Amino acid sequence: MTRAVKYRGLVADIGGTNARFALVMQRRESAGRGYRFCQQQHYHLDDFPDFPAMVRHYLNNSDCEPSPDAVLAVAGPVRDNRCVMTNGTFVIDGAQLQNAGLFGQCQVINDFAALALSLPFLSAGELLPIGPAGEPAGDSRLVVGPGTGLGAAFLAENPQGHFVLEGEGGHMAFAPVDETEEKLLRWFSDKYGRVSWERLLSGPGLVDLYEALAEEKGRPGQRPDVREIMRKGLSSKGTARRTLQQFCALLGSFAGDLALAGGSWRGVYIAGGIMPRMQNMLASSRFRARFEAKGRFAERMKRMPTWLITAKTPAFSGAASLLPAV
Repeated sequence: MTRAVKYRGLVADIGGTNARFALVMQRRESAGRGYRFCQQQHYHLDDFPDFPAMVRHYLNNSDCEPSPDAVLAVAGPVRDNRCVMTNGTFVIDGAQLQNAGLFGQCQVINDFAALALSLPFLSAGELLPIGPAGEPAGDSRLVVGPGTGLGAAFLAENPQGHFVLEGEGGHMAFAPVDETEEKLLRWFSDKYGRVSWERLLSGPGLVDLYEALAEEKGRPGQRPDVREIMRKGLSSKGTARRTLQQFCALLGSFAGDLALAGGSWRGVYIAGGIMPRMQNMLASSRFRARFEAKGRFAERMKRMPTWLITAKTPAFSGAASLLPAV
């Protein structure tokens, strides 16, 4: 490249399968909110031996200044600015990346913490209501979603601003609510021992769920991948469609329980790599019914709005909000 472009820094959204990078430009003054991103690149983790090699590849092929400041949103728990990915092999260490001269200041955060921080930047056109409009109240919001794993985080407000409560809610124990799900619990328990929600509500979980439902109907066969289940489930009937419907119902139960735990009366946002690909299915599924089916709190849950995030890279905005001011 022949020249450097002035920018605020670099952001990345690193999941268990894919990573996305971008440079952050100035705020979108015309919109009065959010950021503008350029030179976005999408990589598969399997194409690189480690994360520094991926960073070097991006920096060598982008028009930016040396050692940019960076905020990296990573799918896994972060401790001491370092993440060992839950569903991947990479170790992402902010201090190591700084010492190698790849970045100036480098902050590593959980990917759903970045999604939570992005919520104030989302426009109405980037949110699809699921169910009734509801009555947002209080100061807590929840974002949750399945991808390679199952992530969740809360965004709360106080007079000083926004702050994130992150955790590993996807690893809570799965709780069945009917006979079908009791059979699913036994099937998953036989395979994994302890059954977390992530065992069902994730890309690998979707494939396992298909296999479990096929066996229940006495029709075990070739194990399809996620894309094949999505293609068949959205275009025809049969086990694939039943799998997607069950997936949506399970997500409704999980999201509703977590929203109750966090008092997220201001609303729940669905994100992740899977659900935006099945918008119509989610809207017509039992997601909302299962979300509201919370016994003595059912009426209160009916007033809690739920949205599907349709923005392409919402975590970028949340990560960008943590870059040093320029």
